[in-house]
Amino acid sequence: MRVVAVDLEMNQPSTRIIQIGAVCFQPDKGVLVDTFDRFVNPGEPIAPEIQTLTGIGDDNVRNMPTIGETSTEFSAFKQRLHISPIGIVWGAGKSNDIRKNLR
Repeated sequence: MRVVAVDLEMNQPSTRIIQIGAVCFQPDKGVLVDTFDRFVNPGEPIAPEIQTLTGIGDDNVRNMPTIGETSTEFSAFKQRLHISPIGIVWGAGKSNDIRKNLR
């Protein structure tokens, strides 16, 4: 069985996605199968605190595809690798990551 773990970076306060990172692996064999790493153009400036936290700035996302285009590419990545529909989310989301790091 192949599983995908996904990590999203988001702009604040809008929570628009600015990066999708994922790894496909086979936990039963301990094998990394493939990776997915794409910047996403959120259609808005990256907040200064997010630039500091992630290292992602306006120059990184300016000419990148939208979330719609990137999600189509991510779906194709999952289909090509025959990944289980149940994934793993990496990180704790804004309930922990953002609040801890932006105080």
